Amino acid sequence: MSLSSNRFTLPAGTWEIAWNAPFAPGSGGERQHQSMLYNFTDSAEVKRGMSSTLAGSVNNETGQQLSQGSAVVTITGSKAFEIRSRVNVDSTTGNPANFDTEVYTRVTVRRACSQREALPMRCCVRSIESVRRRRQSVRRRRRQGAVGAVAR
Repeated sequence: MSLSSNRFTLPAGTWEIAWNAPFAPGSGGERQHQSMLYNFTDSAEVKRGMSSTLAGSVNNETGQQLSQGSAVVTITGSKAFEIRSRVNVDSTTGNPANFDTEVYTRVTVRRACSQREALPMRCCVRSIESVRRRRQSVRRRRRQGAVGAVAR
């Protein structure tokens, strides 16, 4: 994976992508915001994030809202993606804190587990459960045997 010009490029595979995109609304009436995962290579919208609305009667010109989203994408070749925002008023992508480096949009990318990769883990979990059940059964029989020996 690489990052350049606010775009992240992924190699072929299946990927889980989650994002948080802030929105600092300007003044005005009802303010709306929605983020989206955009495939820059293919010029296509992949998935939209949650939309948020701030009523015009709320005095929140200096606050922020977040639009979150997630998607699972399967690509056969290298593709560049970016997070885009749609708004209905003048806005910025977040209010600066002016402490140090500013972080606005945050993206988490993980390679998705294939069925073939997941299968050994499920088998492992099953075998651990069966061992646990066998041990419980042996303990139960021992207790019953000990109780039976005392009762005789």
